Amino acid sequence: MKILVIGGTRFIGIHLVNELLSKKHEVTIATRGLTPDVFGDSVRRIRFDRTDRKSVEASLANTSYDVVYDNINYSPTDTESILNCIKTDRYILTSSSAVYSGGIDLREEAFDPYRYLIRMGRRSDFSYSEGKRLCESVLFQNYKVNAVAVRFPVVIGRDDYTQRLYSYVERTALGEAMYLDSPDARFSMIESIQAGTFLAFLADRKETGPINASARGDVSVTELIHTIEKIVGSKAVLDKDGKPGEFNGYSNNVLNTSKAEAMGFKFDPLKNKLRELLIAYAGDFPK
Repeated sequence: MKILVIGGTRFIGIHLVNELLSKKHEVTIATRGLTPDVFGDSVRRIRFDRTDRKSVEASLANTSYDVVYDNINYSPTDTESILNCIKTDRYILTSSSAVYSGGIDLREEAFDPYRYLIRMGRRSDFSYSEGKRLCESVLFQNYKVNAVAVRFPVVIGRDDYTQRLYSYVERTALGEAMYLDSPDARFSMIESIQAGTFLAFLADRKETGPINASARGDVSVTELIHTIEKIVGSKAVLDKDGKPGEFNGYSNNVLNTSKAEAMGFKFDPLKNKLRELLIAYAGDFPK
């Protein structure tokens, strides 16, 4: 198939492109061209600024792809600019579990993008969570396209440029004080390689609408800290005057993935992947 990946040069995008190439698809990546990619002659490239409608039109107007993956879409205006230009049989949006207001065993119907009030605007006009809600709502209400919105939770991996999880290992290993405001809130995670694999799995599927995707199991910051302490061999310093934890402000956000699993996809257990990653991070801080 002829596939366009918008944003494919780091993190989930790299794993998605690698998986698509392994399946012999013809892949084009569309980025600003600021981050070098590792694909050599295996992919075609489009350079554009997806937040600039004129740039999008100049690069994508009247183009056609079997599948379009949109990994870097944060506003309803950017959703509109892509879908007004391009012709595709299937559009797969990377969304987020942030569309939910929080909870345990969250199913896709907990946020309904088919009835949500649309407000147009750019990324700077909305919070991250509201931007994703509106991306989904514009997609499903305004366009008749075979489309999926994949709702990922926190994405982890050795290649995680945000270093949110890494920061807990670093501060524990170095004895730096941390302040945790919601240490017992439970949330889902998914490893970046499996996130890319799941996106690629959807390319030739027929299912549409929102789909949750996460590793099996969930975790709290308290459990993370206890695991890190055992791995690095020292106690975390917890203090209200310490640096705020990267997951501060998180409420319960645990996803139900039965819809994805009914499609035949098997997610890895979180506990095993998380421990492997924490051990790898701890290797940067010899005891």
